[in-house]
Amino acid sequence: ALIKKKFEPAQKGKENTKKKILIVMGSVIAVFAISISLFLLSPNPQNTQMAPAVEPEIGWENGDYDFFINGQHAGFYSYNVSGLTEYEGKGSYILIEKAEIDSAGIRQEIKGTLYLSKSGLPLYYYSKIVVNGMENEIEVNFYDEKTVENVIKLGRETVLDLPANENAYIAANNMIGHWQALFSSIQIEESETYTVNIFSPNTAKFIPVMMKNTGLKEEIVIRGRRTNTTKVIDSLGQTHYLSDDGRLLKVVQGNVEIILS
Repeated sequence: ALIKKKFEPAQKGKENTKKKILIVMGSVIAVFAISISLFLLSPNPQNTQMAPAVEPEIGWENGDYDFFINGQHAGFYSYNVSGLTEYEGKGSYILIEKAEIDSAGIRQEIKGTLYLSKSGLPLYYYSKIVVNGMENEIEVNFYDEKTVENVIKLGRETVLDLPANENAYIAANNMIGHWQALFSSIQIEESETYTVNIFSPNTAKFIPVMMKNTGLKEEIVIRGRRTNTTKVIDSLGQTHYLSDDGRLLKVVQGNVEIILS
């Protein structure tokens, strides 16, 4: 097997100062994908400031979301968060997640485990992705100095060296809990635009994402109740609807809606 210990953190060894990424570069079609080249908020991301970090409250409720494509139900995503534990000597939360999405003849089943530091940054990520019966795996170990990426495609492995980015959050395709962790870890003032560094395990890239708190309020129906939200837009073309206490209730990108159920 490519990954011997599924859903367990890799053991610390000789490469403990490296960031090892075991990533599948197959024909996985993400319903909720990251577009690296799309910058809607500003032509020059260097003109924005980094989003200020806050001590996250990762004791948020567990989450269940429904996927809708062109108004039709297409699947679900759910996550569970543990209390504070320890990962390689660091305080850590564990997020266990799964998603099933079926659209246009493509069925995706995703199971993942994410270890987050107390500041909301990723320490370890593992995901198994099954697309129309074809199984792939992604494993990411976040260390300090270097990124070593192993690309697995059709059973073949390619090793690449990448620079580390210690201040990057994580956002895997379709994993909405990653965005909740991000919003729990940063503070975006009304009408301000910030840059947030995000690592995409599906593309093996660090992406500077601009985010703006529009200050616009909108009532949406969540669990049968009308709820006030604030709209935050980003340079990936996503609109995030946040409750007054920072809960991510809804995400919209193009013809895709993901709504807390």
